[in-house]
Amino acid sequence: MTAGWIKIERAIVDHWIYQDPWKFRNWCDILLLANHADQKVEISGTVFTCKQGETLRSLVNLSTRWRCSRSKARRFLKLLEKDGMIRITDERKTTRITVCNYDSYQGTRNTNETQTKRKRTQTTMNKNEKKKIFKEGIEPHREKYGRDLLNDFFAYWTEPTPDGKMRYEKQKAFAIDRRLGTWARNQIKFDKEQNKESDQGLTEYIKNKAKK
Repeated sequence: MTAGWIKIERAIVDHWIYQDPWKFRNWCDILLLANHADQKVEISGTVFTCKQGETLRSLVNLSTRWRCSRSKARRFLKLLEKDGMIRITDERKTTRITVCNYDSYQGTRNTNETQTKRKRTQTTMNKNEKKKIFKEGIEPHREKYGRDLLNDFFAYWTEPTPDGKMRYEKQKAFAIDRRLGTWARNQIKFDKEQNKESDQGLTEYIKNKAKK
């Protein structure tokens, strides 16, 4: 199981186990192997209940994971037990390892802040992904409408509204083909009106100049 996380305090750098890379790595391995919730495990035809903060492992398994002899793995476990970091219980066919004070490695400090940051990051990612999809949707129409019109269309409809949604997301229905067609017609109409106003202004200017 690779999901989830453990919390390690910065003070670990002053702990004796941090001074030996092999010991520190395998201590972290034990923390990661420990269950974050109760679980039933089947080992060689026997079902065991492995509780939160526990892991069921044989010395063979641990020595393979840690790339050492079984005797070295056993000595390491005994050292941890002597220092009050774990409890060891011999079970039939396996060994039960219980991490002492397991809750301290699953603390909720700053959890709300972390979740808020993750949610904000996810929202940003979703928004960027939606913009990308929207842009890909209008790109095939470039030859028909031109890049400038598509850029204006994209900028307008992806503009964020006060509630955080983009403008196009507030529409009950949004068919890009139809919206682009309407946008292009309105653009043509707007350009004609602008030209008309410009022509009228030029005519008035010529008339006024002629009177003088």
